[in-house]
Amino acid sequence: SDRALLALDQAVVLYGANPNSPEHLTAHLADQQCPSFRTCAGKRGVVGQSRVNSDILETILPALQSGLAAHQCSVARREKERLTGIIKVPLVQAVLQSAYQMSYQPDSAQVHAAQAAVYVAALVPFLDECQPLDATILYDSLKVGHDTFSFSQVKQALERNYGCLKVSCSHVGGLWNSESKTYFAGAEPCIDPVNGEAEEDGRAQKSWSIMLGLVTLFILGFIWQIHRRRRRQSERHTRQRKSSNPEYYDDSDSDFSDSADGRFA
Repeated sequence: SDRALLALDQAVVLYGANPNSPEHLTAHLADQQCPSFRTCAGKRGVVGQSRVNSDILETILPALQSGLAAHQCSVARREKERLTGIIKVPLVQAVLQSAYQMSYQPDSAQVHAAQAAVYVAALVPFLDECQPLDATILYDSLKVGHDTFSFSQVKQALERNYGCLKVSCSHVGGLWNSESKTYFAGAEPCIDPVNGEAEEDGRAQKSWSIMLGLVTLFILGFIWQIHRRRRRQSERHTRQRKSSNPEYYDDSDSDFSDSADGRFA
C-alpha cells in the first residue's frame, strides 16, 4: 500500500498536476488546450482549468488515494483505469489541433507539423495496442516530411478508438472558433454513446460472438461426419474386396515377391 501510494505521488509529479510543476508537462498542455476545444471547467468551457485536470484533482486522485489507503483494490483499479485514460485527452487534442492547422493554415504548416510529430510519437503506442491499422493511419498521416493527408481520416482514426483509449467525446471536445462562436467545420465534437446504447452494442457483439462460435462448431461437426462416413465406406469396400479376392489380402507378415504379377506371397 505504501509503495502504491508512493508510485501514485510520482505519477502526479510526472503528469504535472502540482501547481508548481514545469509548463512542459501534460497537465499544462491540458489547460492550454481546453479553450481551443471548449473543455475548460469555467464559464462556457473556455475559461479556467481544464475539465481533465479538474476531474483528476478533485475526483479521481482523492478516490484513488482513499482506495489504496483502505486496501479497497476494486476501487483503486477502477480509478486507476479512469486516470490512465483521461491523461491521454490532452495528447488527443494536441494531435487534432496540429493536424487541423496543418490542413487549413498552410503558412505555418511546418511549425504545426513538428508539433504533430511529437504528439503523435507519444500517442501512437497507446493507439497501436487498440487498433494497429488506425495507429498506422495516424503515424503515416502526420510523420515528418508527409504534408498530404486527410484531417477527417485522422479524426476518425482517433475517434474509433476512444473507447479503447478510455477517453470520451465530452472530454476531448471539438475545435472551437472563438470569433464566430462555433466549432470549426469538420472539427466538431463527436457524441458519446449513452449507457443503453453502449450496453446494447455490447450485447449485440456478444450475441454475434456466440452465433459465430455455434456456426463454427456446426461446420466442424459436419466435416467430422463426412470424414466418418467416408472412413466407414472405405472400410466396407476393403472388406468386400477381401471377401471377393482373399489372396490379395494376407494378414500374416510377408515380403513382396519377385513374381511378375507383383502379389504378396
